[in-house]
Order: sequence, then C-alpha cells, then structure tokens
Amino acid sequence: SAAVMPRRRNGGGGGPRGGKSHKRTYGEVSAHTHEDHWAKHVQSKVDISEDILRRSFSLTNGVCSKAQHKSKECERNPLCLNSLKVSCFSKTSEKAALKEIEDPNNRRRAEGHFTGLINMGATCYLNSLLQSLYHISTFRDAIFRWDSDKMSVGVPAALMSTASQLQLLFSAMQGTLASSHSPKGLVKALNLNPGEQQDADEFFKLFTSCLEECFSSCNMPSVKNLVCSHFQGRQALKTKCCCCGTLSVKEDPFTTISCNLKGVNSLAECLKNYLSEETLSGANQYKCSACDSLQDAKRQIVLTQLPEVLVLHLMRFVIETEPSYVKKKLRHAVTFPLKLDMAPFAGDAAADGEGKTAALYSLYAVIVHKGPSAHGGHYVCQIQPEGSDDWFEFDDDTVRQLKPGTVGCSTNEEAKTTRKDTGTASSTGAYMLIYARKDRHRVKDPTPPKDALNVVEKDNDDFLKSLAAYGEQMEAAKKRLEEKKVMFSEAVEGLKSPVVPINCFWVSTEWLNSWLDSTPQSPPGKIDNSSVVCRHGKPAPDSADKMKLVPQDLWKKLQALYGGGPALPFEEFCQECVVAFCKAEADRDEKDRLRQEFTQKLQESRQLKAEDGYWVSKAWLAEWRKKSNSISDLVQVINEDLQCPCVATDEYSQSDQKKTGLLPDVERQLVTPEVWSYLLSVFPKAVAFPGIVKSCTKCEERLQDERKVQEAESKEKDQQKPLCKRLAHNAPQGMIVSQNWIDNWKAWIESGDIHECPRLNNNDLLCEHNKLAYLPDDPETPFRIATKDDWAKLTQLHGGDTVVVTFSKENLKDGQKYSVDPEPCADCVDKVRKQREYDKYNFTSGTIHIVNKGNYDGKNHGQQSDSRVPGQQEITTYYNTRSHAKPNRRQTNPQSFTVNDVSCNTTVQELKLMIFQKMDRFPPLRQYLQLNQSTPLSLEEATLHTYEVKNGATIELYVRQEDDDTNEAIEASCQHPTKERGFAGSVLTGSAAAASGDDDKASSDDADGDGGEHNGSDDDGGVVCSSCTLRNPAGVDTCEACGGPLK
Repeated sequence: SAAVMPRRRNGGGGGPRGGKSHKRTYGEVSAHTHEDHWAKHVQSKVDISEDILRRSFSLTNGVCSKAQHKSKECERNPLCLNSLKVSCFSKTSEKAALKEIEDPNNRRRAEGHFTGLINMGATCYLNSLLQSLYHISTFRDAIFRWDSDKMSVGVPAALMSTASQLQLLFSAMQGTLASSHSPKGLVKALNLNPGEQQDADEFFKLFTSCLEECFSSCNMPSVKNLVCSHFQGRQALKTKCCCCGTLSVKEDPFTTISCNLKGVNSLAECLKNYLSEETLSGANQYKCSACDSLQDAKRQIVLTQLPEVLVLHLMRFVIETEPSYVKKKLRHAVTFPLKLDMAPFAGDAAADGEGKTAALYSLYAVIVHKGPSAHGGHYVCQIQPEGSDDWFEFDDDTVRQLKPGTVGCSTNEEAKTTRKDTGTASSTGAYMLIYARKDRHRVKDPTPPKDALNVVEKDNDDFLKSLAAYGEQMEAAKKRLEEKKVMFSEAVEGLKSPVVPINCFWVSTEWLNSWLDSTPQSPPGKIDNSSVVCRHGKPAPDSADKMKLVPQDLWKKLQALYGGGPALPFEEFCQECVVAFCKAEADRDEKDRLRQEFTQKLQESRQLKAEDGYWVSKAWLAEWRKKSNSISDLVQVINEDLQCPCVATDEYSQSDQKKTGLLPDVERQLVTPEVWSYLLSVFPKAVAFPGIVKSCTKCEERLQDERKVQEAESKEKDQQKPLCKRLAHNAPQGMIVSQNWIDNWKAWIESGDIHECPRLNNNDLLCEHNKLAYLPDDPETPFRIATKDDWAKLTQLHGGDTVVVTFSKENLKDGQKYSVDPEPCADCVDKVRKQREYDKYNFTSGTIHIVNKGNYDGKNHGQQSDSRVPGQQEITTYYNTRSHAKPNRRQTNPQSFTVNDVSCNTTVQELKLMIFQKMDRFPPLRQYLQLNQSTPLSLEEATLHTYEVKNGATIELYVRQEDDDTNEAIEASCQHPTKERGFAGSVLTGSAAAASGDDDKASSDDADGDGGEHNGSDDDGGVVCSSCTLRNPAGVDTCEACGGPLK
C-alpha cells in the first residue's frame, strides 16, 4: 500500500495531494535537480499507479480515529465519516427529530375545559360570535332541538345547510375530545370568504336574521322564536311637532343597540345620549302630517321592551366627515359595569310585568377588537360561562383563563393591569358588550341530536385512532433512528479494512449529510451523486473533497432504501480525468514554487545597491503577487509604466544622456540580476532599466515646470478666494453676475483637478429678446450683485465677451425703487417663474430633509384638516420589525437627515418606508409626518405632489410611542384596503340563499318530471349531504363537513 503522506491544499511543493517540498536556488530555475512533485511524471493512462490513484482522490491520510480527528482537515478526507453530521446521533437531536411527529395528545382537550375554534384565515369575527352564542345554554339547546326533516318546510336549502352545520358545530364543541374544532362546514354553508376580515356586529345581525328565517316555519316555539326570545327588544321612535303638538310614534324591534363613542368615556353616557331628546330644526325639520309642512320637532327613542340578552355595539369604527372621509378606529378607553341596571334607561319597560328585576343584567361576554386600524385587526371573545365565577378568553383555538379585574383588556393591557375587581371594567378595544338577565332560564347539559352525536363520536373515534397511531409512529421512528446509527457505525468500521478502497462506493457528502440529518417526517430523497461526477459520468478527482467512500454493504442498503445514483465504484475511476488532474496539480505546484522562490528573492533584493540590480515597477510586482498563478493575465511588458514619453519621439537615442527613458517619481524596486533574468525569460518584452540608470533629465525638467505651473495656479486660486466669498452676498448696487458662472468659478477654485476657469459669462440671464429674464428683487433669481470694483476685477481676471447688466436701488418714502439695464422682459419673467414653480413640485430625483422632533403627543401637531386631499381613504400599512436586528445601544436618533431619490410621485407610505430604512427604527405605523409645522401627511396613498411638497422641503417627523396594540399591529401584514364588499355573495345577504333555493326547486322539479328518485345532486353537479345538508362539490365521495357517505 502507498505510504501515508500529508495533504496540503496550499503552499509547499507537496501541493494539495501530499508530497515533499524541496527548496532550490533561483539560478536552478531551469534545472530540476530536486525530487519532483508526485504528479509530475503522469503524462498518460499507463502512468497511473495505485499510489497516484490514492493521491489523486486524497486517500493518503487513511481513516482517522476520534482522537486523531481534526474537523477542518477531515472534512476533505473521503475516508473520514466522522466529519459528517454525526451530531444527529446525540440525544438532543434524536428528541428533536421525534418531536417533528405531531403528537395528537397536544390537541386533546382536558376534562372540564372549553373547546376553541380554528381560524381559517380571517374568521376570528365568526369564531368570537359563535363562542358567545354557544355559551348561552338555552340558545344551544334550541339549536339541538331543531330537526331539519320536521321543523323547516319551504326553507331554502342554503339556510337549512347553515342551521344543520351550526348544530353539528355546537355538538362538536360540546362533545369533542380535541381542544379545538374547525368551523369549516359552517363557513362553506354560508358561502363566506375565509380569508376576508368582516365586521363582528354586522355578522351578528345578518346571522341571527338568517337563523330567524330558517326557523320561521318550525312548530316548536323554543326553536321558532329562538332569535326573538333571546335578543329581540322593542323601541319606539317618538316625534312631537313643536307647532301643533302632534305626537308620532313608530315602534320597531331591535337586536343590538349601537352606542356612539365620540366624546364619551362610559357606557352610561352612551346609553344616555342614545335615549336623549334631540331637536329637528333647520335643514333637518320634520314633515308633520297634521300641519302638512316642515316643522321643528322633538324626537326621542324610548325602550319599550328589553330583551333576554342585551347586545350593545360600541361604535369604534367611524367615518370622518369632510373633507377626508376616512374610516378610523376610536381607541380611547370606555368603562362599563359588570352588573347593569337598565331601569334608569328603560322606564316602564323595566317594570313591565316582572317589576324591577326585568332590568337587571350581568355582563356575560365581551367581543374585543385588537389593533389600531379600522382596516384590519383581530377579534377575541371574553366570556363568563354560566355557573362560573371566572372569565375566559377565547382567542380562536386558544382558550385561557383571565386574571381577575382584566375583563375587556387586550393582552398588553392585561399585563399592565393591577386593578382589583371593582364591579366595573375599562377597555380600549371592547367592541360588543353582551349582557344577560340575571334571572334568565338556563339549561344544564343540553343534549345534541342523535345524528350530530354520531358524527361527533366518529370524529372522536378517529382522534383516538390517531393517538394509537402516534405510538406506533414513534416506535417506528425510534427503530429507524437506531438502524441509521448501526449502519453508520458499521460503515466506519468497514473503512478500516485493509482492502479499502476496493469494494467501496463514492457518495456525495451533501447527500450523506442530508441522510444523517433526515427525520421520519423529512426523508433525504433519492441519492444524488450528480455533483461529484466528471463529464464521463465517473468519480471526479477534483471533487474528492465533496464526496466520501462508503463500504459496499452500506451502499447497497442506501440504494435499496432511497434509490437514485449513479453508482460510483472506486475501481471504475476515469483514467482520462485522473491524468488531467495530475497535470493540473503538477502545474499548480510549479507555479506555487516559483511564487515562493520569487517572493524570497524579492526580500533579498531589498539590501541591494543600485549598481548591482535592475529596476522593476512596484505596480507590476503587486499584480504579480495577486495573479502569479495566471501569468497570462499580467501585463506582458514589464516596466512599461516606468518608460518616459521621450522614447516615443524621433529625437530619442541611446547616446542622448538626457533621455534615459526612465520616468522620475514612479515607484520602483531593485531586484537581483537572477530575478531579472528569470523575468526576462518569462516576459521577453520586458524593458530593462539597470540600477545605475538615472531618471530622464528632460522629464525631470518637464516635471519641475508642471510643478511651477501648479504652484502658480494654486496661488492664483488663493488670491481669488476673498473675492468669491464677497460675491456670496449681494451688494446694494453694481453689476449682476450669473450664479451659474459663479458656481463654475467656485468649483475651479476649490478643485485641484480643474485647471481652466471658464470665461465670465452672463448670457444665460438674458431671454430671447435680449432682455433680463428675471426680476432683480426676486429672492430666487440665479445671479449675484457685485460692486463695480469687484466687477472690474472679475473682468480683468476672467473677462470675456459678455453682456454687462447694471443694477441700482434707492430708498423712497413709499418703499424701494430699483433700476436695471437691460430691463426685465415681462413676458419671459412670468414664463421663467412658472417653469421654476413647476420644477419645484414636479421633480424626479429630489431630496427631502427630515427633522426628528421627538415623541408625538397628539396635541400640538396635525390639528389642521387635510383640505387639499378630498375623497381619499386613509390607509395604514403594517411592517414586521421582528426581522430587523436589535438596534445597537450606542445608536442615537439623528436630529436631522436627508432622504434622497425622492420624486413628486412618491407616496407618503413610500416616504415613511424610506425613513424607516434610513434610521433602521420607527416603522411607518409609528411615524407622524408634518409639513410646515401645520399640515399633517396623514393620507398614505397621497403623493408628495398632492401635498405640494417641494424639492428640498423640510418635513418634521414625530414618533408615536408604542401602546397596547402597536406591537401586535406591526406584526400583522395588513394590505391596502379595497372597496368594502361586506357579506355580498354569501347566504347572509339572502341572494345566495334565494339562488340556492331556486336551484333546489328546479332540481326537484326535474326529478319529479322524470319519475326518478332525487339523489341530492344540484344542477351544477354538487351533491347535498343527507346527514348534515352541506352542499359538496361534484366528484367527492364523502361529505367535507361530517365525513358521511354521499349517495
């Protein structure tokens, strides 16, 4: 077997495949007297020996033990498997792999706990309302008592399906073994878009109306009057004419009372305002039937009957009036009692029939809207279940018990709350308050119907089966992990065999790592060796550091388990590629050796005397060190940059001692004659400059002349600086100088690269009529006024053929009077002014200055309305700041900074994002921008042009402080709101239900006409489930809601 030799990737004569390094003197460059590199003599296939093969595939190091293992070196050793991801065999990794198998026990509902509802995208509004309805035992009991076959005649199939799905859902919420259940069946029956956020109050009204219609023909009173008996009250609208005293009374039912929150902080104030008397006058006069004319009148709402369950809608979402018409959320705190006495607000209705007890209510549920925007957010429901003293929060599939005294609070408010239970609650997000009569009837453990129980029991059986299957999956996974560990250990031992690498196979390191890192849930996929084969489809020697050798037994097992390939036996190596690889290695070693020896000789050359060496350009030597392995990329003419221009003239000759051809003041280095001889042999076009050669006298003289010119120019510029400074301020009278010329003149003074100053020129100030195109008293005119003395000096220094414009000004009693020659052109002055104003507001690559004014207090800023932007809608975009790194503590908030590449079409939202990226803090949600200390840039869709922001304008930035909902809102991904559709197209609006009913009727008629049996198929091919009445798409065999067979 071949002797073990160290592998070296870089440096030394050994090269990357091992070998010894031998030094030699530079004079021996052409005579190879040292031991050659191991790959030097491989010129054809017949030169490939076992030793060459081992070295070509980096097999000289052999198999290392754990004690000898070195991670960096062994990563490139094909015989070391310990460099793979063996950390997967640790107990921690095994536990993590097993945890990837979902444990259904985590979804098991603990006894006595409540069931959550899974959010299907944006169905939190639906989940919250369904939880509040479910926990009213009498309501749930009535839903369970409903029988679709007996109690609903002539009801559209869509409504029947809705009621049936609600019955199934309530049954599952009561009897499921899982901690949460999906409302998928009900969402589909209602034809709702699960990804579209909706208003909870609107859904409650439409959904209860839908149920009322469905149960209207039921013969059981508790079911027929389900909605009326629970939520319906009555109110009278009383209007009294101030002229004749005629009283008009109109009584209507209600299911919710909408409370205006503007300007009020408590529920009592809301109810008082709702029931207060208002005067109808002016444009709002009342048409009195007795007077038969418009008259002033008094109007008031009076509650005539209180419902069993009182639903109060706190109107947090409001539309601002002119001019902006934007939808916003009122986020101030509102207090409400846990025990509500409606007697002060209901009058006779509170004592009708039952006395005062009819007006006593207890807070039963609170629907909370989280988030600062009216265009997005999240609903949760907080409920005090019947018979319990504790409150629970139902946040979709998560149910948790609330701390005492935190009813109505959001998560952040709850964390800050330390108040005790005082009988009242306060909330910035409470959206609906649901009160129930204290003495209301309750049903203990309502019993679901048999059909629904069967569906729930089937689901529970499936859940129990998943628990049993989980145990089997865990055992199988543990067995596979153990088998992997045994296979790996056998492979490590197998590589210690003396016959290795015979009977071994190459496998990609990347795939082996994916195999070791795989889990039962994430298999590695097929074996993929495509990245380590040569163009002939065999193992590539230059990919030896990217693959490992494995014993034949392991290869067969992996091939049987995962398939793939191609199979790469060690014996079937590519002879052509091995020869090419050896030649490349030998060439690389030779170049490396030459670079080292050359570098060493350069070090020795530093002690040379001028007469003992040759000059070489330092710039060329620097390139040599960078590109010594790619000689063809180097400049082939060494010292080309040392040659002076004299060598290109006809006058130059070797006998002319003044013209040596060596440029002065160019960095160069002396090298030994041996080094120069070598360079000349490699680069025959090199220009020789012996060390005794002096710099070209002609070039030195020319260089001295250039220095004198530069010094004179610099002196001239210094002398003109005071004059330039004086022109920064206008003289009271004198001569006009173009600002454009002044800028060019100033650039010449300040720059060392500009050697020629432009001639004095005022022609750009004149219009086509040879008159002045600007008014002299305009503060934005593009010129300066110089004194006569300064003008004379300018004409002396930079005089040219330019127009002379004189300016004088005198103070009069009625103001100042100026005269200018030539006089301004009235038409052109107006034309230039309009173009200048247009350019200010219509820019493409401008600059905006931002001044950080600190925290926003909401009092002194932004009180002016956005009168210039009517009819637009306010849009708030949230950004997830968790992806950004935590700001450095040493980072400070800049007081002012500049935002570049801004155009007039940049929106406020885009500008906020640019500020956020510039500061790396303060997301757009927390930014409040203001222009001219008065105009708030609040409409994020509006452009800078809309707000008349000029190029170069200064905008004040105020930072809103984080509050209870800000962090959660920022984490949300709220898109731009489109036109609100509400529940259009769903069963709740009636159109879908009606259409569904017509389809069913037509389908039934067709079945009757044909004399056949109707199988529940719709005209569109859908199939109605006979168990739960859900309409399923065509082609499915089982119901998507209940799982029952479809006939």
